[in-house]
Amino acid sequence: MELLARLQHHGAATRLLDTSRSALVALYFCCVSNPKKMGLLIGVHTDHLAGCESEPDARKYEEVMNDIKDTDTLFTWEPPVITNRIAAQHSQFLIQ
Repeated sequence: MELLARLQHHGAATRLLDTSRSALVALYFCCVSNPKKMGLLIGVHTDHLAGCESEPDARKYEEVMNDIKDTDTLFTWEPPVITNRIAAQHSQFLIQ
């Protein structure tokens, strides 16, 4: 999972949707690439997510995928501090 998080942060195609627990960080990324265009910031209430929020998860990919294979909801995964960039962005990943 850590490798997927690193790859996602560098633009690779993964099953992870990169999100942030910080509204300010999310707003920054919503606006930074095209400041003259309108953006869209979407919030997801944690009642609608499976997984664990605000606790880093160091499980292996197979373990995480086994936990979500029978669920119909989005699953959230918070990486341990892998890089300073992931820590600074308050990274949280959604998986379905």
